[in-house]
Amino acid sequence: MNAQTFATMMAVLAIVSIAGAVAVVVGRIARIAALQLEVGGAMTAAWAIATVATVGSLTLSEVFHFTPCELCWYQRIAMYPLVVVLGVGALRRDLSMRLPALLIAGMGAALSTWHVLVQRVPAMSNTTSCDATAPCTAIWVDVFQIFTIPTMALAGFVGIIAVVATTQRTDA
Repeated sequence: MNAQTFATMMAVLAIVSIAGAVAVVVGRIARIAALQLEVGGAMTAAWAIATVATVGSLTLSEVFHFTPCELCWYQRIAMYPLVVVLGVGALRRDLSMRLPALLIAGMGAALSTWHVLVQRVPAMSNTTSCDATAPCTAIWVDVFQIFTIPTMALAGFVGIIAVVATTQRTDA
């Protein structure tokens, strides 16, 4: 598998994450029971998104040798701990990890949004976090002319936020 094929696969998973986020939010708003996840299922789904994003970022850098820029590192710093936080929440079937997960994912989503702006809006590209060896403006992949690496990270963070934020206790 080459880097473009892998990136396309990750972009499709980003689309699935976005579609899932929309489905759970609509399910909660419309009170559609089939679209609402119980605590263990929600935490497991959010954990799966974080795990796929983590494996994806490591594969892009370690297998395909895409050098992460400074903003990519900050997004990784937000995504990687979510694997542990959400994994604990899934194993315990407990919403006590909701607040830390939402805070971390929210910061990650903000970083990803900023990174997308730096890449796509030329006026934003004179940020201080860019350097010559790994510029934040570099677009390693651009699947479907929308899914760059920070866009895919943003889709992961949004999916995690939607799933975790809309989950409520059903055992009360």
